[in-house]
Amino acid sequence: MDTKDCTILKTLAEENNITYAARRLFMTQPALSERIKKLEKEFNCPIINRQARGIEFTYQGHRLVRYAEDLLNSYTSVRQELLAMGSEPRGTLNLGCSNV
Repeated sequence: MDTKDCTILKTLAEENNITYAARRLFMTQPALSERIKKLEKEFNCPIINRQARGIEFTYQGHRLVRYAEDLLNSYTSVRQELLAMGSEPRGTLNLGCSNV
């Protein structure tokens, strides 16, 4: 599972519909369905239940969505922190040398 999968899960949770989520993610519906199947295979459990008018997350799916949201928040926080540091070297440099 990577950040793309986390984004997919978060978007699915917001939309509760594979077609609408695929549009928001600029993916085709079959590609999104395949990605969901790969996640279900990776975790060896069903993540969503397909219904006539959208999807419903299973208990495991809800847990995975919460984890994905936490992971995305952590990733965003670390990324912003590192970008704020910039590329300029910072800190103190101590040198030791002999008298000779």
